[in-house]
Amino acid sequence: MNIGGPIIGLKFESAMFAAESKHDASIVLALSALTTVVMSSIAGVLLWAFMPHLVGMLSPAARWMLWCLPFGLFLAGLWSVSSAWAIKGEATLTLGAARFVQPVAMTALQLVGGFVLATDAAVLVGAHLLSHVVYSSFIFSRTLTREDLSQFSPARWLLLLKHAYSHRGFPLFVLPAQISYLSVSNLPPLLLSLLYGPEIAGHCGVAYRLVAAPVSIASLAFGAIFTGVVSRNRDHEAVIPFARKVFLTNLLLVSLPILLFGALAPTLAPRILGSHWAITGQFVAAFALIGAAQSLSAPFVETTSIFRSQGLRLGIEFVPAALVVTSILLGGALEWHPINTVWLLTISSAVASTVGLALLSHRLPAMIRRAAQVPSADGVNPAEPCRYAERSDESAD
Repeated sequence: MNIGGPIIGLKFESAMFAAESKHDASIVLALSALTTVVMSSIAGVLLWAFMPHLVGMLSPAARWMLWCLPFGLFLAGLWSVSSAWAIKGEATLTLGAARFVQPVAMTALQLVGGFVLATDAAVLVGAHLLSHVVYSSFIFSRTLTREDLSQFSPARWLLLLKHAYSHRGFPLFVLPAQISYLSVSNLPPLLLSLLYGPEIAGHCGVAYRLVAAPVSIASLAFGAIFTGVVSRNRDHEAVIPFARKVFLTNLLLVSLPILLFGALAPTLAPRILGSHWAITGQFVAAFALIGAAQSLSAPFVETTSIFRSQGLRLGIEFVPAALVVTSILLGGALEWHPINTVWLLTISSAVASTVGLALLSHRLPAMIRRAAQVPSADGVNPAEPCRYAERSDESAD
């Protein structure tokens, strides 16, 4: 669900950042939501078709959870769509409140369900799904208007298909770019377990999540602010200084603390948690490089969507993923110690991500100038601040 959710909508939601008016953004919103419904329905049909072949391989509990997958993919996809809609409208208070309410709601539901149905693991899955419902419902209830909802009318689906064709660069380039990004965090445990055993995969998974948490909490928040501002005000004199401020803030508050945490982990882990955690500390030190590199680039990747440079994003995201896979296979072929293989993959991926960020920063001024020289079809100048009327956080409050 966490892997498939961000890509189930074929990344059409990223096209919202390139929209130059609220009307255009609401059309993309309808397109993204409809795509999410269609793709999750296809996942359900495929699951139904192959379920007879999976019955003998899965326990009853696993089969029940597998049936929840299409619904979970839909909700996770809607999470991405609603997030993009809030970011596009700079509804930062609504977005922040939703990202606070979701984990609180999930924890509360799990605790209540755990006391009522103490032996039923389905409570954990159900609470996770319901928290996604709360998240998207909260955002849409505070930001959607009747005019926005009119785009969902079946009478307008032909228009949505035309917009899908005009935004084909997003599923063709941004979708594989997102898959590549997800591969950097999800492929190492899988491949390392095949080469070195499941225990190494466990250490790897724990280590990455420890250094990835600051990226999710802080860097993605900076990215939401930066993307929302740039998608509505594409003036060169405003964007470039703001980008420098976001970069320096992210460097000082996120990237450097991750590296410091990684440097201390090999010493602190065995002292605090015991000697059996020593190897996990070494893995944390290695994956801190990837965490720091990802935290630096996370706030800026959607600028490629805003300025329609999707091919650049694919290159930036694909190279680190390819180096991760190559490093693991090379380490396994040479029979290296697992930690040496992990260091190779983290160094290569971090260097590639840093080079990609440097390339993006170099291309950003040219992308802004190009956007300013090409007015949109409806006469809106992309360099002008593109604010659209909506229920603001303040009025909703």
